[in-house]
Amino acid sequence: MNFLQHVSIRQSKFIIAGLVVLCAGVIYLILFSLPLRTCLDLNNRLALTKDKLLIMEEALYRRDQVEALCKKYEERILATGTDAEELGFLLKELESLTRTRNVRVKRIRPLPSQWIGSYRRFLVSLEVEGRVHNMFELLHAINTSPKILIVESLTIQALRTAPNLISANILISRTSAGSKLQQQYQ
Repeated sequence: MNFLQHVSIRQSKFIIAGLVVLCAGVIYLILFSLPLRTCLDLNNRLALTKDKLLIMEEALYRRDQVEALCKKYEERILATGTDAEELGFLLKELESLTRTRNVRVKRIRPLPSQWIGSYRRFLVSLEVEGRVHNMFELLHAINTSPKILIVESLTIQALRTAPNLISANILISRTSAGSKLQQQYQ
């Protein structure tokens, strides 16, 4: 109180007003600012969590799509029978591709299949003659075949009989998971 005795009435009013403003600031900080800041932080964390959840949900949706696509290709890759049956399917596919593209087959020769790890690789040597554009169509059909065929090598020769005719030797392969019966004995 000794301090307040030397202070004038005007100065004491300023001191009291300052203390009131200081108390009001502390009360505002305690009652309004901290809970408001906590609520805003909570809203921000909630929004971030919601965004992460949406991203994860989209990833799960894509996972289902990718799994369906993998199953589709798995059915194409898995061997369904013995080596002779698989080669028969491959030869039948090549025959239908050459027939629809107006390419004449001079010789088609299956080569011995090979084990590559747990996969089986079937090879066919195909010798064909045809027009240039038909040959391009055949190569495109082989590359886009649903049986997943691969052109391993290609040798092209122009025929002297006609300027638009060419002869091609094509080595075609198909890799598939070996049949379950053969894998057991391997």
